[in-house]
Amino acid sequence: VYSFGFSALEYSFGRFATSYFQITEGTASLLLALIPLMLMLTAIPAGKLATKYGRLKIMKIGLLIMGVCTIAIIINLAMLKPIIETRPITIIDLIPLIILLSIAGIGYGLTTINALPVVWQLAPKKKIGAYTGVYYMMGALGAILSPLAMSIVFAIVRYSGGDQWTT
Repeated sequence: VYSFGFSALEYSFGRFATSYFQITEGTASLLLALIPLMLMLTAIPAGKLATKYGRLKIMKIGLLIMGVCTIAIIINLAMLKPIIETRPITIIDLIPLIILLSIAGIGYGLTTINALPVVWQLAPKKKIGAYTGVYYMMGALGAILSPLAMSIVFAIVRYSGGDQWTT
């Protein structure tokens, strides 16, 4: 589920950020790159925390962090709307978003780094390879289906007369 959501974000973030914030594609890419960057920086600590406190507990904390950050980002976007309507947005205006995306990346790291080891722990010894294959197949399926799902959502929003970025 978390990989489906991140793939949907990857698919639509550049278009969203350039349209909503009126920033360049390069700046939008840098904003989105914060999530995988923080995932990489979190990798070793996530493994150590999981060894100490348990993988499922650390994954749940990661999912909670991502959920809270998602809500905070939505609130932040609503707070930025009046600024965007009156003047060009600056990097200073984006600092809360930068912080929230970075924290979300930490949550994503806590979840992602521990997911495959949990699959291995759940798999019978003779089926670890099959379980690993299913894990990666589901991740690939999420990456394939999430852009389609986002396109359908955008079409519905547009068809109903809404602006997909501001409503």
